[in-house]
Amino acid sequence: MMEFERCMAMAERLILEQRVDEGMRLLTELLYDEPGSAALHNELGWGYLYFVGNPAQAELHLEAAIRFEPAFAPPYLHLGNLHSQAGRYSLALDWFARGLRRAGANRGALAAGMGWAHEMRGEYRLAIRRYKESLAVSAGPEYESLRESIRRCRGKRWILMLDTAVSYRRSV
Repeated sequence: MMEFERCMAMAERLILEQRVDEGMRLLTELLYDEPGSAALHNELGWGYLYFVGNPAQAELHLEAAIRFEPAFAPPYLHLGNLHSQAGRYSLALDWFARGLRRAGANRGALAAGMGWAHEMRGEYRLAIRRYKESLAVSAGPEYESLRESIRRCRGKRWILMLDTAVSYRRSV
């Protein structure tokens, strides 16, 4: 394994071990050696988004990763999650959809992200469809969570239909 890759793996391990400052410092130092590395910018964006809580820096690095290597799939998922967390669901859906068009994309995570964004927009049928797509390619612990998401959306659709029927009856 090359020194650069070894250092990136070490930085990720440090971050996951809750030694976030050390891991992020190591990733930042690597920028001096590899400023055009899409993988490095993606890793920095991942760290800033999920562990540091700095979405502006995350967005900067994730977009840089895409500029340096548009075919690299991971930053699309993270940008979708970033916009979803901020309540910008249309942008989130756009980034998730772009990610689905990339080779090697995590189709399950992208479809689940789209499901969440559709659910938050009140588009329950679309959300259920995306959760089912994610479920079809999932084989891990997320399986039950996805099934629960489908049940939740079905319940929301049912409540919405009942509210609409009650409102209609009152207006007649």
